[in-house]
Amino acid sequence: MSADPERVQFLIRQAATFAREAGPVHRAIDAEVLKAIGLADDPVLARRIRHGNRMNLEQWLTQTILEPDRIPLYEPTPEILRAIRENARTGWGEVALEAFRAGAAFAWSEWMTIVFGLTDDSEEIRAVLEFSHRSMTSFVADAATAIRAENTRGLAETAEGSSSERRRLVQRVLSGDPVDPMLDGRRLGYRFDRTHQAIILWSVAPNIEPAQLDLVVDELGRSNPEAAILAIIEDRHRRWIWMTQPISTDRAAAICPEDCRMVLGEPRRGLDGFRRTHEDAKIAQRMLAGAAASRRVTRYADVRMIAMLSADDEKSQSFVTEVLGSFRFAPENLQETLRVHLHEGENASRTAQLLSIHRNTVIRHLAVAEDQLPRKLSEARIEIAAALEMLLWLPDAAKNDKR
Repeated sequence: MSADPERVQFLIRQAATFAREAGPVHRAIDAEVLKAIGLADDPVLARRIRHGNRMNLEQWLTQTILEPDRIPLYEPTPEILRAIRENARTGWGEVALEAFRAGAAFAWSEWMTIVFGLTDDSEEIRAVLEFSHRSMTSFVADAATAIRAENTRGLAETAEGSSSERRRLVQRVLSGDPVDPMLDGRRLGYRFDRTHQAIILWSVAPNIEPAQLDLVVDELGRSNPEAAILAIIEDRHRRWIWMTQPISTDRAAAICPEDCRMVLGEPRRGLDGFRRTHEDAKIAQRMLAGAAASRRVTRYADVRMIAMLSADDEKSQSFVTEVLGSFRFAPENLQETLRVHLHEGENASRTAQLLSIHRNTVIRHLAVAEDQLPRKLSEARIEIAAALEMLLWLPDAAKNDKR
């Protein structure tokens, strides 16, 4: 039997009222937040972050008390906006955002304790927690997006936040020059002691407006509000990006416009990881920019073997020709069938499913391949798989070279 909606609203209002008036709960959240970000001994920053977190918590609780059946919208007050920008200008914007997330996580655990103390009816508890979890999750996501936007504005208002200065700072880090990770991280509004995934975004349209790339960067941030993001304007057509949580190729492809390209480095940790994941992305960019395939997004993991094998163009083409023989010039759908078939462990049913074709069609394509390949699949499957992957990334001119 489901819980009575009016009873659920009553319990939500009661829980929010108790939480708003419970001083020990607020102090416990404050202590947990400062412990989580490792700055409990900095009294000035502690006071600033504690005040900002309490204002945000107060807003959620107040709106929940007034309308317990609605999910509150995050509407930062002028005071909250000033606090966020001050954190950004003094280099603590990302730390403050992390503190907000830590506070929200701990507040949820306290909220559950309060709810369990109000009723022992399992259906009421389930209904209250389901709705309040959606409410708090939505509020936190909206708040994180707003805080990140204000952090960007705050950085832009300082000399250290200018595009050229930020680019110089990042280039120093990438070049391996001696840096102060804490100080330079504060200037950039981004911490280096995390796991990073580098992204390079660029336009293939000559007349693209820079604002269009910035919109893509914004969408990357919105796609994962839990991640910190650093975006550097490399030039009018390129953005260098780092995120503290990885994004999938499929999600990136959904965000990347038709006239843009995007490559993803491997997630790597720390200052050295910040550099290495960017190098990953640069290698993937070189492969994607030279490929004939009309793909918009790729990962370093998808091209690293081919990048190593294709370092010498002449030897690469010779290898492809020797291994594939006349199958090098077969229709692309036949080549793709064999490539996917080998990638999927020679599972014809799985290949058919991925390519949206009939299993019998897969069998016919494989028979054609066997006729055209110089060696049997059973004798050279590893070399054939490598050659097909290399062929996928060769420019059109090289793919069609029948020398």
